[in-house]
Amino acid sequence: MKNNLAELIHSRRKNLGLTQKQLAAKIGRSVALVGQIERGQTNPSLETLRRLKSVLLFDLDEVCSSPTPMSAAAFEISCLMESWDEEQQTFLLEIARLINAQHEQHQAAEKKV
Repeated sequence: MKNNLAELIHSRRKNLGLTQKQLAAKIGRSVALVGQIERGQTNPSLETLRRLKSVLLFDLDEVCSSPTPMSAAAFEISCLMESWDEEQQTFLLEIARLINAQHEQHQAAEKKV
């Protein structure tokens, strides 16, 4: 499912006349990753987002201006992660996905009762 960021990246790339392959080369990432980001299947790391921002020339305010405001906790996590390398960010993302999967399983079990 596309999100604000996915739509922004896709439209900026198209407006600049770049292919996914060209954008991937400019940001030093794979074509597959660019496609996943544009389809909203994954979110870029902060480093990848910085690279996208420098090539596609968008303001981070455009990304953050979503109808659902970020909670204080989510904002704090985001700020803490800014200084982390991509491996650390990926590790935290994996933990968050595990927690989310357990939460979804718990909710599904409650619905059966």
